[in-house]
Amino acid sequence: MAQFLATIPLPAEVLHLIMRELDPIALIALSQTSREWRALIRPNRHDFEQRLLALELHPHHGGLVPYWDDHKQRLAPSWDSPEWKTAKYACCGCMKLRTHMMFDNHAILRRRWRKPYAGCVEFDKALRTDWEPFEPALRWQHIQERAQKERQDRQAWAAVAAWREEYRLANPPEHNFIAVDLPPTDQEKEALRHLVGANRQRRRCVECQRKAGRWKHQDASSADGKVKPIVAKSRSKTFKVVWERWVPGLFDEHPGVFPLYWRSLNNYRNGIYASLYVAWCPRCETWKEYAAFRDWHPYNNGEGLTGERREFACVQCALEEQAEPRRVVEELCDQLRHLLDLEGAEHRLGFGWRFISQDLQAHPRDRGIRAEVLEGVRFRADSASQSPVINESTLPDLRRRVVRYRQYMYNEADKETRDRQVMSWFKMWLDEYELLEDAYFLVKRLHDKLRTGHLNFILDYLKTQDPYRLQSGVWW
Repeated sequence: MAQFLATIPLPAEVLHLIMRELDPIALIALSQTSREWRALIRPNRHDFEQRLLALELHPHHGGLVPYWDDHKQRLAPSWDSPEWKTAKYACCGCMKLRTHMMFDNHAILRRRWRKPYAGCVEFDKALRTDWEPFEPALRWQHIQERAQKERQDRQAWAAVAAWREEYRLANPPEHNFIAVDLPPTDQEKEALRHLVGANRQRRRCVECQRKAGRWKHQDASSADGKVKPIVAKSRSKTFKVVWERWVPGLFDEHPGVFPLYWRSLNNYRNGIYASLYVAWCPRCETWKEYAAFRDWHPYNNGEGLTGERREFACVQCALEEQAEPRRVVEELCDQLRHLLDLEGAEHRLGFGWRFISQDLQAHPRDRGIRAEVLEGVRFRADSASQSPVINESTLPDLRRRVVRYRQYMYNEADKETRDRQVMSWFKMWLDEYELLEDAYFLVKRLHDKLRTGHLNFILDYLKTQDPYRLQSGVWW
C-alpha cells in the first residue's frame, strides 16, 4: 500500500477527502479499478447497498421515480403509464435491480420503501457517500450508531406525520373511507421529506421473500387435492379488452373505440381494471404472471385457485412435459373462445330490435316507416326477446333498417314519442349501433381464427414470446 500511495503525489489524507466527496456509485467503481484501490477503500456490504439504492434512482438503471401524493392518495405517473416499463427497484436481499413486477405492493407503496423523490433526505444521501477512512470494525460501529440515531429521528418525524390520523380519530367522518380534507402542513411536508424511502435497505423481492419462508402457509399441494400456489399481489392495470389481460400480444387486431353499451354491460368504461398477481411455478422455478397457469379466474383473497387442477405448472412447463402439446393449445383456445363471447356479441347487436318492434307495432304510425323497418326481418324462432337472425348476409340489411329508424326518431317523430322511446339502454344501442357492429365483426374474426384448426400461431406465441415471464416486460 505504501508503494501504491507513493505513485500518487498526494498524501493519504487528501485522497480520503476526495473519496468522501464521491457518490456511492463512483466509490464502488473506484474500488473495482485495482486491488490497491480496493485495499484502500475496503468497501463493505453497507457500501454496496448504498450503491444499489443510488442506482435505482438513476434514470438509466432504475427508470422512473414515481411520486405518491399522501394527501390526495394519487400516484404520478399512474400505473397505466408506459414509463412503468422501465421501473426497477433495488432488492437488498439478492442485491439486484429487478423489474417492479418482482415486488409486491407493500414494497412499492409503503412510505419507507418507496423511491425517494428529489428533495427527500434519502435522495440527497444517494448523492454523496458516507464512507469514512476507519478500520472495518470501527467503521461498522459508526454505521450502527448512525443508523440508531436515524431510527430515533424517524420515530419523531413519524409522530409528526401521524397528525392527520389523530385528527381523524378526534373528528370521525361520516364514512370510514372519506379522506381528511385538510391541506398538508409545513411540518407534515418536512416529516415526509425525512420518512420517504428511509427503510429501502429492508425491501425484498418476492423471490427473496419466498426463500426466507414468507409464504410457508402456501404450498403447491394440500391434503384435499386442491392446489394452493405461492401467489403475491402486484400492480393494477387497465386493459382495453379482456383477452389482453390473459394473452397479451396474441392478436394484432384491436377495436378502435368500444361502444358504450358494450362497456356498460361489462362494468367498465375505459377498459378492464384488473389486479395482477405473480405466482411461483415449482417446475421451472420461475415467477410468472398468474395468467400463465391457465386458470383464468380471479385469485380470491389468498384462498388459492378457484376450481380444481390436477397439477400446478405454468403453460410453458405443460408444453415441454406434455406428450401432445396440441392438447395444451386446444385448452387455451377453449378458454379464449369463452372470453371472446361470440354469443354475447350477437345478443348486444340484436338487443334493440325488441324495442323497435314493440314501438312500431304497439303505436300506429305511418305505414311507410313501419314497412321500411320491420317488413322482411327474419327473427329467431327460439328467441323470446325478438332477436333477429344475425349472420354475414343479414347484417347489411339490418344496419340499413336501424339507420332508417334512427333517422325517423331524431328527425321525423314528435318530441313526445322520441322522449318516451329513445332512453336508457336503448338510446345507447341506437346511437352506437355501428360501433356494436364493428365490435361484433372483430370478435367474429378472432373467433373464426380459433376455429380454423391451424393453431400453430398460438404455439409459436407461447414458445417464442414467453409472454408471461415477468422480466420480458410484456405485462407493462
